[in-house]
Amino acid sequence: MKTCPTCEQVKEDSDYYPHGRTGKPAGSCKPCRYEGQKRWKAENPDKLKTYNRTQSLRKYNLTQLEFDSMLEKQGGGCACCGTKSSWRNLAVDHNHKTGEVRGILCDRCNRAAGLLADSPSRALNLHQYLTERGHYGS
Repeated sequence: MKTCPTCEQVKEDSDYYPHGRTGKPAGSCKPCRYEGQKRWKAENPDKLKTYNRTQSLRKYNLTQLEFDSMLEKQGGGCACCGTKSSWRNLAVDHNHKTGEVRGILCDRCNRAAGLLADSPSRALNLHQYLTERGHYGS
């Protein structure tokens, strides 16, 4: 049992997230922590964007400078279609087997590559299908 420092209610240990090193109940209870995070996100949208971006790049061992450099080498847009988007609509494309970063794609191209299981032959087959039967748009 522990008293939450935020709501000052005595609660079971399971009502708290465990501390990383000790495993003991840490900080405020789960509901208070959730409300606090929700409030912080609403009050700090710019900091949240920066935090989310940093976390996203960290997954691929990229710094913001490396991301920006890669994007510049691609002409400032998607490596596949060239669409210039805000960073929120750009994804770091990587080989799912090796983890190697291949480039930066717009959200649509990144999803398409994933749906095609990163298979060049599937992509070529789809290209041929669309070419033979007519396609719309670009």
